Amino acid sequence: FFQAEDGIRDCLLSRGLGNVYKRQVPQGRWDEALELLRDAERQVDPARYPYDRIRIVGLQSQIRLMRGEYPDSYRGYCETDEYYRRTGDTLRLASTCVNMGVIMQELEDWQRALDYFKAADSLFTLSGTDTYYVKNRLNFANVLYRQGERKRAVGILDTLLRTPECLADTSFRINVLLSYCSYAEGDERGGEAAEA
Repeated sequence: FFQAEDGIRDCLLSRGLGNVYKRQVPQGRWDEALELLRDAERQVDPARYPYDRIRIVGLQSQIRLMRGEYPDSYRGYCETDEYYRRTGDTLRLASTCVNMGVIMQELEDWQRALDYFKAADSLFTLSGTDTYYVKNRLNFANVLYRQGERKRAVGILDTLLRTPECLADTSFRINVLLSYCSYAEGDERGGEAAEA
């Protein structure tokens, strides 16, 4: 879709759809972005270009996740999960596991969130993508904290703050520090955050 991989095979049409889509998402224009993805999906022959179709399903699922449409997002991610497992695409499978974990986190199903984040950890390690592994550790720490495992969660945050990825990525560092603040706030309220 973004690299003329959408099955349309018309470079100008593909580039046009991709560019419009990329402008819609940052502006929060979800409906327009989903409509563009539906247009692209209609033009893709899934028998000839299954990867292209599954990438579109993944993008639709991402938008639905951002919109808080968790059941629809989860269904789409289940489809992408199955495809990436079958084709052995460990990096995209790991990213799918992270997104499924985020959905479970939003639904406060902490154990399932943790299971998805653990699966992503293993896949990131297998694929040799250290940066993604490190960033997923923040997800892992936040779920552990919500499960009442503050000491383990803080230990992960302490380790994260010393990683090259955290030192090089200001946004990620801020998120790690925000988790620290969130934990401290929960502790001040008598651990309410960890028990919620």
